[in-house]
Amino acid sequence: MKDRRTRVRAARAGGWLAVLGLLGTAMVAPATVSAATGAIWTTNETCQTPAAQDDNAYSAGEVVHIRGENFDANTELVWSITGQPGSADPSTQVASGTATPDGDGAFCVAAYTVAANDDGEYTVDVHQGETAKNDNYHVNGATPTPEPTQTATPEPTETATPEPTATATPEPTETATPEPTATPEPTATPPVRNHAQIELAKVIDADGDLSTGNDETLAAGWHFTVDVSGGRADPSELVTDDEFLVEGGVTIDDGSADVDLTEVSKSGFKFVDAICVDASDEQPAKLSRESVKRLEAGDVVGELHGRTMSFEVRPDEIVLCVFVNAPTGGVAGRTAAPTPPSTDIASTVSVPAAEGWRLALIGLAGLIATALIVRPAPLRIRRR
Repeated sequence: MKDRRTRVRAARAGGWLAVLGLLGTAMVAPATVSAATGAIWTTNETCQTPAAQDDNAYSAGEVVHIRGENFDANTELVWSITGQPGSADPSTQVASGTATPDGDGAFCVAAYTVAANDDGEYTVDVHQGETAKNDNYHVNGATPTPEPTQTATPEPTETATPEPTATATPEPTETATPEPTATPEPTATPPVRNHAQIELAKVIDADGDLSTGNDETLAAGWHFTVDVSGGRADPSELVTDDEFLVEGGVTIDDGSADVDLTEVSKSGFKFVDAICVDASDEQPAKLSRESVKRLEAGDVVGELHGRTMSFEVRPDEIVLCVFVNAPTGGVAGRTAAPTPPSTDIASTVSVPAAEGWRLALIGLAGLIATALIVRPAPLRIRRR
């Protein structure tokens, strides 16, 4: 596993310094932004039930409720539910409507009753001004009832009733009552720690050249699919934010899991590059700008295949990934640099000097520290 994490591209080291420096600057002091952050989740609980319960599995006839918090108070928002590819309603909107958060920025709406023929993955989208939030739920389709088979009823046959015979009643015998035995106390089973974490950011480089500075911005609304072998993703799709890192979780079945993080392309943009690092040594609750300086060149992980970063995770690991795109037409006064070819990191590229990657990783980890330090409270995986 160590060899896999250290296979990197030497040619990208210099360009990443400019991108990572931008991320660290852009994420400082989000308290000055006035727009609502917003968070949504689906639940089977009614809107009258005080306790919010996160529920992402439904059956026919159950009602999907959409709850939200931290939106702009008393300002109308729009919601919709759409079938994902592979569902019974691929790319079809099955329900939509509007809602108005209360004075605290919270709302709840009984959005949709699951139809008898619904099946597969569905996505929930909520928009309020420039704020866009997303969550998924899954429908377990109904299993068809087999047709009953008719069996011929056999004709009854008459059976002679035997004459009753007298049976002597045995004398009752006394049986000693056994002494009760004490039941041993159950032994508590220690909790299994089998979760890993993914942090994601999307960067737009104006001229497609990572070696130039002051032309990169964080981008919101980019979708990424998370496919896991040896476990499951929660959620299976991440949507980027232009102020904070997006957080997702991976539940691991046994020891480790292989993750494929794939960018969904957008018209008008070309893919430039991507990088992932292992930030597990620094716990998010204690991460600081000083502690991230301990990151080493070995923290770079993953292999890039097209728009997919593939990497391995183990319990309690944290992997941070940054994807970079550029407008297909560049910007005024500049010519877009050619997109580097998508090659396997494990090909003929040699490992660069540790000091070069160390500088890039310190900048990237500084971004993680800044993003986590300024958050008012830890993010929940299902609330984005």
